[in-house]
Amino acid sequence: MRANRGLAFAQFLTFAITAVTSIPLIVSYLKGVNPANHIFVHLHVWFGLAFIVIALIKMLSERRLILRQLGLK
Repeated sequence: MRANRGLAFAQFLTFAITAVTSIPLIVSYLKGVNPANHIFVHLHVWFGLAFIVIALIKMLSERRLILRQLGLK
């Protein structure tokens, strides 16, 4: 139970950071220029990757529930 709360918090945190770092990237894209500070690109990529890994771990830990909800088990 405690591990699920930790994973949920990590998933929320990585998603929030990915979302926040996307704002300057979108603004730069709309202006048609390269991002002024490449730290946003790196943070966006690495936290996005962490979000995907954490989401996969959560899905694997809850696979029975997911299969039941999909009617596959």
